[in-house]
Amino acid sequence: MSKKVSIMTLGVLILALLLGGCSAPPKDKGGKSAPNTDRSPAASHSAADERIAQTDDGTGGKQPGSNLSPRVYTDTCLSPDTPIYKDITKLIADADLVLQAKFNGTEGVKGADWYWEIYAPTTVYKGDKDLGNIRMPFAKPPTEVRGFSPEAGAEYLIFARYEESPVYPFPWINAICAPAIVKVNENGNLAPPTEEQKQIVPAIFAESFAGNYKNVLERETASLESKTLKTVVDKYDNYEDMIKEAEAVALIKFTEVERVNEYVVLGRIKEVVKEEKKNEDIVFPSAIALNQEIKPGEDYMVFLKYGRYKDTLQLCARQGAIVKADNKTEMDLIAKALDAAKGN
Repeated sequence: MSKKVSIMTLGVLILALLLGGCSAPPKDKGGKSAPNTDRSPAASHSAADERIAQTDDGTGGKQPGSNLSPRVYTDTCLSPDTPIYKDITKLIADADLVLQAKFNGTEGVKGADWYWEIYAPTTVYKGDKDLGNIRMPFAKPPTEVRGFSPEAGAEYLIFARYEESPVYPFPWINAICAPAIVKVNENGNLAPPTEEQKQIVPAIFAESFAGNYKNVLERETASLESKTLKTVVDKYDNYEDMIKEAEAVALIKFTEVERVNEYVVLGRIKEVVKEEKKNEDIVFPSAIALNQEIKPGEDYMVFLKYGRYKDTLQLCARQGAIVKADNKTEMDLIAKALDAAKGN
């Protein structure tokens, strides 16, 4: 059996980085226990991830480190409230994306114990139809989580949630629950279900859906408009626009810097030298996930806002949200933008 990981539920979904013990399997309406399958995947288990996941947020709770790593499936552990999908309409409604995609292989991540699975969408039934290649983070071995490993060149039907972070250069997806990804055979039929799929997503394998899934999906999603799922800004045109979106703008001195993986740097805060906050209740975490190298002991102006699930402060944008304080030209522009925001 794979190692057990517990999850702190972050409201509706998907972003959790807290480690611990596994909850009892959920029950369906008939009272039957479901097999161990993870709904809200925990993140990779690097030492840096664990440290930020346990960072005290100053409010007596723990500040989830959801900016550090994508949530990666590492176990088949279910929380008691994990739904068992008997209704295909409900499964479609809960997913950000419903698509069929070809598996193109994997891509390693330097410094991480997880990797990307790469998929090329062939048909998007729900969600952004202009996604291009998409990534799904996964930890080894996938057979322990969903009962099979994807085959290069094969196509899969995926019910997914969309996620992104300003410290990663691209978005990624996660199956809405580990079994919600099904191979499509060359003859166009869905592959037989694993035991986990039979119990967690029986709606996919019901004769009324599996025998005619393309037409059912087209009918169920016909009234849904294709819309972008993008939540992270790549770069603001100016500081004024970024300040409008920011929850906090702070001059921060970092005491320690740690490379988490090839994308992410963890900066531990030594001192918040100066701050502008929209809400005085905002509490700065003890560390911030960054996407560029910084030097301990030096000051940086950092623009922060809450992510999609309001769980932790993160950079406002992938570019331009970290400015070294000795860059006089940029700091003058920031000062003018802050004065303008105050009406000065």
